[in-house]
Amino acid sequence: MLAELQHHAQFQHQQKQKQWKVIEPKQLSTQTVIIYGTGEIGGRLAAVLKSFGVRVMGVSKSGNEKPSFDQVVSISKEKELLKEADWIISTMPLTHETKSYFDPKWMNVVESAYFINVGRGATVDENALVEAIEQKRIRKAYIDVFEHEPLTKESSWWDHSNIIITPHISAVTTPEEAVECFVETLQKVEQGGLPSNLVNIERGY
Repeated sequence: MLAELQHHAQFQHQQKQKQWKVIEPKQLSTQTVIIYGTGEIGGRLAAVLKSFGVRVMGVSKSGNEKPSFDQVVSISKEKELLKEADWIISTMPLTHETKSYFDPKWMNVVESAYFINVGRGATVDENALVEAIEQKRIRKAYIDVFEHEPLTKESSWWDHSNIIITPHISAVTTPEEAVECFVETLQKVEQGGLPSNLVNIERGY
């Protein structure tokens, strides 16, 4: 977000051209962000963005209010927010309900927003996303997760000027963190409690 708002790419280009040309950066506090998924990841992201004065809206299955979000709506009411978005960030899990959720119909509602996916690749209709970028409904997409990984060398996404690819590295777990989580979970189970990372099989996450 900072790279876009502060025109990093343009300034790098100007540096190569030895041009001193002032372009005023935009403030994060002028931005409206919609986060899909208001759980642990989405909630932490909202808290960080709020500390910079960002207007943060959330979309979840329930629409229940959550800390750090200015407003949370249910999926059925998302269209009311989409046209206000400067940025749309997905942290959604992959379930039967979310597969290809970001489809052509959804893309048609968006009006010139940036799109970031750090949730699951299969929640996005990849062809629909490319079309939305070509039609400038999506200004640029930052994609960390894909339906099929690793992304094949034949994919046209590698060369697309408005798609930024990262190789599924937005939530790296170190060996130390994994051991700490395992030990904490084991202790809670042995004490007859429920671990904080309990999965609801019916919900799928």
